Amino acid sequence: YLVYNISENATFNQRVFRLRFNKNLVSPLFAFIALKSKFVRFQIERLGRGNNQLNLNIPELNQIKIPILTITFQQKIEELVKAAYTTQETSKKLYQAAENLLLAELGIDEKTFQVADNEVVVNEKSFRDFENSWRLDAEYYQPKYDLADEAAQKNAHYIKYINEISVHNARGLQPIYDENGTLDIINSRHILEQELDYQNFEKTHASFWETQERARIYKNDILTYTTGANIGRTQVYSSQERALASNHVNILRIKEENPVYVAFVLNSKIGRLQT
Repeated sequence: YLVYNISENATFNQRVFRLRFNKNLVSPLFAFIALKSKFVRFQIERLGRGNNQLNLNIPELNQIKIPILTITFQQKIEELVKAAYTTQETSKKLYQAAENLLLAELGIDEKTFQVADNEVVVNEKSFRDFENSWRLDAEYYQPKYDLADEAAQKNAHYIKYINEISVHNARGLQPIYDENGTLDIINSRHILEQELDYQNFEKTHASFWETQERARIYKNDILTYTTGANIGRTQVYSSQERALASNHVNILRIKEENPVYVAFVLNSKIGRLQT
């Protein structure tokens, strides 16, 4: 469920329902929270039709019960939701400001990369470059990658390779899901652009913690999206709760350096260009 709270016009496709409520009875933001609650989610699971892919049609949607509480209580929920949105937007701006600061310190300008992409069509390399990289695909040698590397080499206080600071560096394992389980599973889709999606981790049985040692995640582990369209997304795990990584998530555990900073750099332009 999402609340559309933007002034621009928009449309939606056949897989989405649009709900409008009588504001004299229920606050839309309160209804939004109610629809996200387990009370309603259990109803949806029960009413949904299908096997592998559940569908919810208008007749079933009309049967869903929403608890209506006092207007005063609804307004309190609405205030909390608005405060959460404000905090989230502030977080996004601060994160972007931090990345801009990092790139400025390294002397990396986005316009430079745009010129490299659009105007520099030839990049000459020697056989020694092929020997060192073991790569023969032209994409690997795009000029923007050299520009980023040169800027970092020139302006960083120092540079280390991952293998110099890692104490554990491996992908997770294919999980066995159990919606009634108590142990969290982190998939690649849970690694977002600026955070981990802590609220929507999958579940498995707690016993797998003992049998899947390689996939264990601990606080301050660095998790990277390793397969698919968003390859390179990286976030640090900041929870004390036990969790396992799926086989499309890489777990990096480091020594000496600050894991929050390392994860941030890997997720930034300088890191994503490398991945």
